[in-house]
Amino acid sequence: MANLYDSSKRNILKTWFLLFGFATLIGGLGYLLSRVYDNPGIFYLAIILSLTQVWVSYWFSKDIILRSVRAHKAAKEDNPYISDLVENLAITVGLPTPELYVIDDPAPNAFATGRNPKNSVICITTGLINMLSYTPDGTPDLKSKRKLEGVLAHELSHIKNYDILLSSIAVTMVGIISIMVNIGARSSHSRSRDDDSSTSAIIGILALVGMILAPLAATLLQMAISRKREYLADSSAAIITRFPEGLAEALEDISRDEHKLNVPSNVQSLFIASPVKSDVQGKRKWFMGLFDTHPPIEERIKLLRSV
Repeated sequence: MANLYDSSKRNILKTWFLLFGFATLIGGLGYLLSRVYDNPGIFYLAIILSLTQVWVSYWFSKDIILRSVRAHKAAKEDNPYISDLVENLAITVGLPTPELYVIDDPAPNAFATGRNPKNSVICITTGLINMLSYTPDGTPDLKSKRKLEGVLAHELSHIKNYDILLSSIAVTMVGIISIMVNIGARSSHSRSRDDDSSTSAIIGILALVGMILAPLAATLLQMAISRKREYLADSSAAIITRFPEGLAEALEDISRDEHKLNVPSNVQSLFIASPVKSDVQGKRKWFMGLFDTHPPIEERIKLLRSV
């Protein structure tokens, strides 16, 4: 049976295949829309608009995300132990120390964001902090420390692997497809009715099918990328801490917690575990699993314990 370390290389390769799938989907839909409406400008306009979207998301996505989840910067004196742990792990990984933010919510969870390691943030909930057991001197006990290290190492892996940038690319590609579909739908009103050749009719049908299926396919690809990056971050965290059981136990604790984290749907894939807990409700049908932002926690724990 393949273990966690074997799967990490495959996950990287699969992720780039998925991004290639995005590019193929965009190019194919653009070609069909350009042919059916005899207007190559549809594709070029969509690309220009999407590049603008990329620029905005690259420079301002961190602030937008932190505001959307109502996170606030944590003062080091309020969370000295966690701040020191983040700093020590960052040194181990060879990264600048990320800023620490907190979400006031009882659901235990965490995520990382930022356009690059120098501009990165790790955000944790008060639920994750309260889930730790503390010793009389006010520091987490050894078991809790290892759980917290596993979670923080997971998020640092996302930063080191530039997963946040990759996620932004995926989101932007979904945006490109949505823009192209909207432009194509608007252009259909101005399409000439004189062109009724069989070839044009076939292209028109293909374009219509593409306009219907492309957004769905793009969403599925985005979710698939998110799931693959979670597996990779798990394996990287196990290597960083050299104690995969810590992260496995943290995921178990998070999955058993009944609180749901109320955050916008477009940021749910950033968290270490699904905020809506859809991936921890036992065995689910294969088709429904395609729309999950995270792989099943049971599978992640199994891989961590296979090391």
